[in-house]
Amino acid sequence: MATLDNPNNYTDPSTVSVVPTGNKWGLIIGLVGIVLSLLFTMTGMIDYTGAKSNWLSTTISYGASIALIYMALKAHQNEDLGGYLTIGRAAKMGAYLGLISGILVAVYTFVYFKFIQPDFMNTIMEGAINNAEDKGQDPEAVKKGMEMMSWMFNPGAMALMAFLGSILMDTIFGLIIGLFIKKDPPRPF
Repeated sequence: MATLDNPNNYTDPSTVSVVPTGNKWGLIIGLVGIVLSLLFTMTGMIDYTGAKSNWLSTTISYGASIALIYMALKAHQNEDLGGYLTIGRAAKMGAYLGLISGILVAVYTFVYFKFIQPDFMNTIMEGAINNAEDKGQDPEAVKKGMEMMSWMFNPGAMALMAFLGSILMDTIFGLIIGLFIKKDPPRPF
């Protein structure tokens, strides 16, 4: 009789939480992000001084995030929602994935820049001054600008920016992926 009552195997999304699937995949996304960051830092693929481009590490990081968010959305669609997924639900899941992964990444960012690389601000400032000199800019003006922005480069601010950035990017990625994989539920008569 249940099949006749629900012939399309429709699961009402309002009765399904994003939390179980979101927790699992958010942790995976956060851990993969941390591992990639450590790998890129240890291999010199990330240059915090701005002297060289970070396009490869950025592309790999975004590619991994997009792939994992896609897998999370497909799991939510197929395992939790009976094969249906709206764009709004995809954005909601993306935001939740960003929240969970953002917490992990923020903690990692704080620990990394507070204890592992505490001279981060000096490294950035020296690199910016050297880049300015190479480009013929006034190094003193760059130094003053960097000093005015130094509040952004403390571990707490960096962790907050990582957290908010994670939520924003994962929401956007979830929304975009949702445009491609959406399958609207059947409408009742």
